[in-house]
Amino acid sequence: MHSNPQSNRVSASENPYFGRVDNGPYMLGHLFRETPPYGKRLTSDDRLKAEAARSHAANGVTTLVHGIQAIGALMIRAGLSEDGDLDSVNVTAIGDLIQHLAVELRFLNEMEGTMDDVLIERVPVTKGGAR
Repeated sequence: MHSNPQSNRVSASENPYFGRVDNGPYMLGHLFRETPPYGKRLTSDDRLKAEAARSHAANGVTTLVHGIQAIGALMIRAGLSEDGDLDSVNVTAIGDLIQHLAVELRFLNEMEGTMDDVLIERVPVTKGGAR
């Protein structure tokens, strides 16, 4: 995984496109759609959008990993409990949720890597059009 939460911390005061962390999954799609196609140089504004998208993706990866680990720990405790009978409907729902989260995690990981590539490969354009 690409995620390193310490290196991906961005605040709205540093980047107006970052916005609220709790709204990150929603914002990520919009920011990705606004990223210029490959081959086009990034403006300073485009760079801020790509950095915000990378940060939202990294935060999503961290949240999903910690959540999946917590669900796993709870499931182990429930399974080992002497008096705990697990309802098959709930266990199936949790299994579906974990599979879905894994797919989202793969996407977020790819998105973070894509935004890293966008930021590394393209030099921002100044207002005068020069590098």
